[in-house]
Amino acid sequence: MLTRPPFQWWSLLLASWLAAACAQANVTLLSTASEIVYSPPSCNDSQAAACAGAWQVIPSPDTAGAYITSTNGPTVGSGDLIPQLFLNFQGTGLDIRTSTLSTATVNVTLSTQDPTISITREVDSAAGLITIIGLPEDLVTTLSLTTNPFPSTTLPPPTVIPSFAPTITIVPIIEESQKQTPADIVAEVLGAILGVTLGALGYAAVQFYLRLRRRRRTQTQTPA
Repeated sequence: MLTRPPFQWWSLLLASWLAAACAQANVTLLSTASEIVYSPPSCNDSQAAACAGAWQVIPSPDTAGAYITSTNGPTVGSGDLIPQLFLNFQGTGLDIRTSTLSTATVNVTLSTQDPTISITREVDSAAGLITIIGLPEDLVTTLSLTTNPFPSTTLPPPTVIPSFAPTITIVPIIEESQKQTPADIVAEVLGAILGVTLGALGYAAVQFYLRLRRRRRTQTQTPA
């Protein structure tokens, strides 16, 4: 008979805000933004007392007036579904900020279609900052974040087309001067480096950077 890990294993605090860099501007999205899909659906703080779901939007314990998205793992009321979140975006980078109060292990997955590529990495959500760079600006990337009740569980192999072999590496901030090795280089199409940067963050946030696609010139201007 399988037993669940201690309750605190499931503590995951993230996504108090999202800030996107579009050209010269930063765009901020709340954690309740429709762009983020929670499974099971999240409850806001006013519904928390009656909410039986695994995800709850609650006041931040660190920042007055701020809100964070929190989960303590599957609940009976949500059918014991493992908490997940999904975000579709088009851009060259993504930062996921988590609280250092978090104790959950999570699987971070990045995937694209046409070509179909999927990269999964298990990380400690207490690390503070997960950084992804070098994403293809001309493809829509799907971020999937799944809480992992059993950190020792072997992850499924990445799904890739034969000509690509994407990888994800953890790069602690204390090793930022370390030379990059071939194993750290991400595939030509996806080109994502997923790193964890240690930091004392009192709140959690997901920040993604978008880059506007260059418009193709449809006609050439001729001098009068």
